[in-house]
Amino acid sequence: MGHRESSQAQQRAFKLPIGGTVTAVIELDERLAALGQGATPTLTATFPRGESAVLLLIVRTGTTTGIVLTRRSADLRTDPGVVAFPGGRIEAGESPETAALREASEEVGLPTNRVTIHGRLPESWNGAGFRIIPVVASIEGLVDLSLQESEVSAAAIVPLAAVIADSHHKTVISTIDHHDFVDDVITFTHTDREWELYGPTADIARDLSAHLADIKRDSITRRQADIDHFAPNRWA
Repeated sequence: MGHRESSQAQQRAFKLPIGGTVTAVIELDERLAALGQGATPTLTATFPRGESAVLLLIVRTGTTTGIVLTRRSADLRTDPGVVAFPGGRIEAGESPETAALREASEEVGLPTNRVTIHGRLPESWNGAGFRIIPVVASIEGLVDLSLQESEVSAAAIVPLAAVIADSHHKTVISTIDHHDFVDDVITFTHTDREWELYGPTADIARDLSAHLADIKRDSITRRQADIDHFAPNRWA
């Protein structure tokens, strides 16, 4: 096998740490292609702030596989300083895919002409009243991130394994009005900086982890139950 063929084979097989020294080999191309098969689960609710889209951009350089994360500006009205995937409000006439690409281009200078869209993950939501539609995409080769500082204070391409590994994940339960809200939290260190994902960003990342590992995760049922308890008192 030549060098080019060997490199391509290594790109297709992605090793995911699942605890200790144990790894699961994921056929990344196969799992990304599977995103476009079948209907994506949706939420039943009226969201007062409308719809938004986020871009889970997988960056593949040689044998390195990363994903883009941002840290929202401290001056933003919604979720200031929070680690998130690039994204924002879906404007009139836009598809979620178009909105996710536009927002990523504005926030981190993404060269959208190089991006391959693979599909969507199950819908999510946030307490501010947005429906969140996660769009999964990939890009080959180096990407230079250039920040729109009014919206993003930092951005990085972090190892995909760090975001989706079970060893970096925990859950926190909050009981509100006799209902248990189960929040995902993902914490890891990259280039001497700690990254903490929580709320819908961590929840969506866990959906990505489950999909890539070909594990069923019925997140939409839990999210729907959370909305049914949350919305009547706060969005009325």
